Amino acid sequence: MSQADAAVYGLTADGLLAARIGDFGCFAVPGDGGLRLAIARCTGKPVAEWTASDALASEGIVGDETAFRAHVEDIAHHRRQLRGLARAHVATSRLTPWGTAQQETVYGEGVIFVSTASHGGFHLSEKRLAGLDPLLHVDGGWYEEDVEWAKVALAFPDLFTDRENAAADRTVRAWFPLIWQALGGRHDS
Repeated sequence: MSQADAAVYGLTADGLLAARIGDFGCFAVPGDGGLRLAIARCTGKPVAEWTASDALASEGIVGDETAFRAHVEDIAHHRRQLRGLARAHVATSRLTPWGTAQQETVYGEGVIFVSTASHGGFHLSEKRLAGLDPLLHVDGGWYEEDVEWAKVALAFPDLFTDRENAAADRTVRAWFPLIWQALGGRHDS
């Protein structure tokens, strides 16, 4: 494991448990019901200089320090897998159902994620669509990023990290329960 893959734990300037994984930071902020997972992009500063004001967003709540550390290690594993997938990012201006694309991320042949100024999603080539289970098929091959994306991950799990696949399983189970059941449903997420 490279240095960039390893989680480095410490206490922030205001005494919060925190971890750095490369340029990614995660804080454990005590609150009702456990520790709130605050995330930040923390380039250039050691953990001991971080403060709660460096936090940008929240990823939910965990029960205790052990759960916090497990969450951080899951993120580290996700980042290692992402690097192994070597997704290519390309500037583009193609038209999508959500407007003009600004960037494409190539997940694999015929599986492309497009980002616009306001939304985005996956586009599957005709060849990829043709080989897809009919339950996961979306007319035109455009899968929006909020929930439809999960159908793409179910169809092509090797193009996604374990963390992304678990999120896709939860999303399909919640939003498309009949599809989830018909495909045999996973029970490990």
